[in-house]
Amino acid sequence: MDKYIHSMWKACSLSLLILFLLSGCMKSEDRSGDNYYFSLTGESETWSVDGYELMIQGDRFQAGNGTITAEKEEEIIAYSFDMEVHTVHDGNDTIIHRTSSTGKGQDISQSETGRIEGSETIVSKNAEQLEHVYMLIAWRQDGEDMEEKIVLYDEEERIHN
Repeated sequence: MDKYIHSMWKACSLSLLILFLLSGCMKSEDRSGDNYYFSLTGESETWSVDGYELMIQGDRFQAGNGTITAEKEEEIIAYSFDMEVHTVHDGNDTIIHRTSSTGKGQDISQSETGRIEGSETIVSKNAEQLEHVYMLIAWRQDGEDMEEKIVLYDEEERIHN
């Protein structure tokens, strides 16, 4: 009888061990392994954007490192310069990156976007539903307020190209 109990105990222990090992191999809903990288470019009438990066690694988020350059003019002297990057997912528009500068007579013909980073954001939670990424650039030149939109990512265009 002791041999029977001993063999049953071994069988149960082995079954539990296999169950634990297999449960560790099952797909989890944890998104910490999902990684997304976008290197984005775009242009408008006045501006071009090169190398703007959007990186999502699990619940970590980074955006920036791009260059904004005037397309035609060698020099744009302005009083203010504002840049916003927006993401759209499920129809929701969210500003993810913003920078601005003011000062009389600043040359804004080439600017760096800078970089931001953080933990879990609306973008990292919804990276799979990303529909659009665009940049708004606003500046004040010669007493006139100017603004242009630059499309950096459009899911519809990506699918059709």
